Amino acid sequence: RHQAAPPLTVLSALSPFTVGVGHGHRRNHSHARLAAHAAASYLPNGTSVLTAADSKRLFHPPPWMVGFVAKLPPGLRAVEPIELILLVGAMTVGVLVWAAASTVSRQKAALRKANAAGDEAALLQQAHEEATYLKLRNRYLSVYMLATFGDWIQGGYLYALYAEYGYSMHEIALIFVVGYGSAATFGTYVGALGDVGGHRRNCIAYGILYAASCLFCNSSDFWMLSVGRLLGGVAYSILYTSFESWLIAEADACGAGRSVLSRLFSVATFCNASSAVVAGIVGHVAVEVLSPALRNRFATAFNCGAAACALAAVAAAAQWPERYGDRSSSAVESLVKSCAAIRSNYALFSLGLVNSLYEAALYVFVFMWTP
Repeated sequence: RHQAAPPLTVLSALSPFTVGVGHGHRRNHSHARLAAHAAASYLPNGTSVLTAADSKRLFHPPPWMVGFVAKLPPGLRAVEPIELILLVGAMTVGVLVWAAASTVSRQKAALRKANAAGDEAALLQQAHEEATYLKLRNRYLSVYMLATFGDWIQGGYLYALYAEYGYSMHEIALIFVVGYGSAATFGTYVGALGDVGGHRRNCIAYGILYAASCLFCNSSDFWMLSVGRLLGGVAYSILYTSFESWLIAEADACGAGRSVLSRLFSVATFCNASSAVVAGIVGHVAVEVLSPALRNRFATAFNCGAAACALAAVAAAAQWPERYGDRSSSAVESLVKSCAAIRSNYALFSLGLVNSLYEAALYVFVFMWTP
């Protein structure tokens, strides 16, 4: 009781925005109550229990924040409006960072153009690269952002959805295992299938499978939810394999250099993070405002995700040409070659291992913290 307070315990008890983010459950959150009692020993002036009122006094929002919340429509004033404000703030910061990065990029391009002045071939090469970059960027991101939005919008509500249907933590864990297992098995094979069957086809399949997975979440039946997770696991594997594979194959077909690919992946990473922020805001509004008639209010976020994934499939079918990988071998042979490449390349193996450990820790945290 007299040692230094564990930082995470104290922060969990004190912070009004680290518990129940996305669905406003802080007051009924068992973890919040436990953390509050655990941190009570470390509070000054003999305070015995940290109540919701204490938390609000300790973290009183500034006047501008209070005014902003007061101007919101009544339906948007959730139990914790600070969540929505934080998401809007994060998106604003992201836009500012993007604007700064774009300015720097334009300045570098202008400098390269000035250095190449008088060199006709260099100017033509730069113009070709810029035109190729813009064409690939617009064509790829119009589909990729819809696809990542459909994935992000449901992430914060998976456990809450299952818990709302009345399932225990053990039953929810089984549903999660179905999703992770399908991603590791069927998803791996489907990802390799893109080399032979076509990456565009795989990306269209992503939209269809993930939309179906989201729609299954409107059912409270355990087996229907499990089937939805199985489809979601396969689709998730496609999102992080076939989309990038299509972009690389399309860049090669257009004669784009590695510098163009580097810029494309950079802006795609930024857009992925931005779509996560936007999805958080849209999901929050959908759950708090648009779902009173549904049996499970969290299903609204999944219905929004289904619409985004379906649009991504339509956009890919309409805008993207088909691109393939190594068509000289089957999907199974492609997997065998991939395993051999991992075994023979220590750096590649290390990268995969580190990524796997990171994702494992992340998913354990998400599963244990979300309740």
